[in-house]
Amino acid sequence: MVGKDLRGVNFSGAKLARANLRSANLAGAVLDGADLTAVQAYALNAPGASFKNARLVGANLAQARMFRADLSGADLTGASLEAARLNLVWFVGTQLINAELQEAKFVGSNLLNADMDGAHLRYTIFPDANLQGCKACPKDW
Repeated sequence: MVGKDLRGVNFSGAKLARANLRSANLAGAVLDGADLTAVQAYALNAPGASFKNARLVGANLAQARMFRADLSGADLTGASLEAARLNLVWFVGTQLINAELQEAKFVGSNLLNADMDGAHLRYTIFPDANLQGCKACPKDW
């Protein structure tokens, strides 16, 4: 599925573990409850996509563009979102444990009750983000 245009497709509950979604377009797609374990999605374009309660453990989402996406309740343990653009994304109750988040931009994102324990945050920014109840989130934003 490399580079495929999958705009608006409903993948709710789909088993897509280890799929190659590099540079795919998932704008407005629904992946709620999907198993995306170890998916390769470098440079994914997914504005407005929904990943509620999805399993993205070990996923490669480096340089993804996910404006206004919803990852509430998702498990991104050990995932890479290095240099990802995550503006206005919902991460409510999301697990980002040991995630690679260097240079990611969480502009205006909602990280209410998210867990970033052990995440790598070098050069990561959180302007105007909601960090209320966020475990291991930076306190100086």
